[in-house]
Amino acid sequence: MARPLPLVLLALAMATTAAAEPLTLAGKLTAVTVFQGQALVTRDLELPATAGLVEVVVTDLPEQLLAGSLYAEPGEGVEVRSVRTRNRPVSSAPREEVQKLQERIAELGRQRLALQRERAMLTQRLNYLNQLETFTAGKAREDLHTGVLDAEALRELTNLVFTQREATMERELEAMTQDESLAAEQQLAQRELATLTGGDDKTTREAVVFLNKEAGAASVRLMYLVGGANWSPSYNVRAKEDRSGVTLEYNASVTQMSGEDWTDVEMTLSTATPSLVATPPKLDPLTVRLAAAMVQQESPGRSKSELSQQQRALATNRGNFALDRSYWSALSSVDAAAEDKSTKLKRGAGGGGFGAIYANSGPNVDATDKTLNSLACAVQLLDLQAGDIEGGLATTDGASTSEGLSVVYRLPNKTSLPSRSDQQLIQVAALPLEAEFYRIATPVLTSYVYQEAKLTNATKHVLLAGPSATFLGDRFVGRGEIPQAAIGESFTVGLGIDESLRASRELADKSDRVQGGNRIARFDYVLTIENFGDAETEVRVLDRLPKSDGDAIKVTLVESDPEAEDAGEDDGLLRWDVKAPAAGETTVSYTMTIEHDKNLRIVGGGK
Repeated sequence: MARPLPLVLLALAMATTAAAEPLTLAGKLTAVTVFQGQALVTRDLELPATAGLVEVVVTDLPEQLLAGSLYAEPGEGVEVRSVRTRNRPVSSAPREEVQKLQERIAELGRQRLALQRERAMLTQRLNYLNQLETFTAGKAREDLHTGVLDAEALRELTNLVFTQREATMERELEAMTQDESLAAEQQLAQRELATLTGGDDKTTREAVVFLNKEAGAASVRLMYLVGGANWSPSYNVRAKEDRSGVTLEYNASVTQMSGEDWTDVEMTLSTATPSLVATPPKLDPLTVRLAAAMVQQESPGRSKSELSQQQRALATNRGNFALDRSYWSALSSVDAAAEDKSTKLKRGAGGGGFGAIYANSGPNVDATDKTLNSLACAVQLLDLQAGDIEGGLATTDGASTSEGLSVVYRLPNKTSLPSRSDQQLIQVAALPLEAEFYRIATPVLTSYVYQEAKLTNATKHVLLAGPSATFLGDRFVGRGEIPQAAIGESFTVGLGIDESLRASRELADKSDRVQGGNRIARFDYVLTIENFGDAETEVRVLDRLPKSDGDAIKVTLVESDPEAEDAGEDDGLLRWDVKAPAAGETTVSYTMTIEHDKNLRIVGGGK
């Protein structure tokens, strides 16, 4: 009964021999999920109908493969025994564009070598001509001394030497120029090759899948992570010219340098972990406190005029990409402590990208707006500190100047993204949104009147924060930011400056009186909205009262025409909704009083 044992061993040996014959497949990329910094790639492998043990070698895996992430998911009738990766040396990189570049670099090298050999021969020719010249001169002296000089032969030999030398030197110059040109072309091709391969070590990466399958057609799904992949959100905000609605184009800027092309794949974007500015400046509260009185070093009118000029320069350059000197002059004038706190601008930052396509483009708008508020605070403090209004009535009228949520998005259509160093833009969705349009005027900050729209995310998509490009009709109006918005959440987008409107703020009157031990100062302000258009326009006008950080200063809004609304939750921010008539103007006037110890003066108290 022991005799069948060799037959069993023979059968096992035959099975092992069959399994030792590998099946080489490239598979087909069918799906990609792009994360932050990585991507999960899926390949489908179609197996032959034969049954038994099979070793499948999956070729052409990308350079950025994360080997430890490789996983094989068997189909029906397939049992996966093992999965591993290996690097196999190859004579050339597998991708066609890399092969073409390598062939071009080799051809350029051969051409340069031929030129270098030719230049060596030309050098030998010049050396020979120099020797011939030396021989001719010596022979001529000898024949002249003996009286047998053949002048005609000497002339022909001399012409031959000079003619050949001139032709040789010209060809030497041509060859040197051609070699330099070929060297520059070769260096460019080598840089392109380095970009494409990312430092490719001339090996091909393969996966070896050992499996057992039943008879009949079957498949295996191979999944792995790759580096060199990332994405970030960006938007196009397209408001209709008649302000009847807004379409939000949700885009993804994808970086794809994995080393393999993703062709016609189902793509998913996930946040999970395996210049021109359209928005108006934000008005911050103004907080004041009392301090010991000090001698004024310079006239209030001059200081206020300088600060107002710097404020207008900053408001004019807000959002510009090429900033002029007045912009940085305004920044340098701000109190050092305030600058340290709020004006850490990225000077000369580039790109990037509005991100994104749009990320890292233009100035740091948040820091700019904080600086704008700091300058406006300084101007208002001069109003509050001055003992009289002589020479101090100034206006902020600028008419003379020109100013970690985890979400998944499955793209509805198949997508192709080649592996390359450029960021590639793909659209996630086009979302029509209802919008409430309005205009914002903050004359204490800028004379420009901005347009805004309040949008509600009534879609099935969570909106991630990202840069945006804003269009009103077909006209590009500027860049901005879309905040993160959950489903059902509202947010605002800026729609740029309304060129038909201008705003100004004027300290119309100021008076002081002393009552008991306190100083009571009265201030009359006039805010003006000018409408140069041919239609009546509604405008939200924002201003602020000083906010005391204690009880030592009493600030009172005495009267307002029209009546003001509290817009700042006890931060002293005021709002008026007014209508500016066509080709006309409307005004808002209000009076406030400030009462404090007469021996103390008002200074800025921070936020």
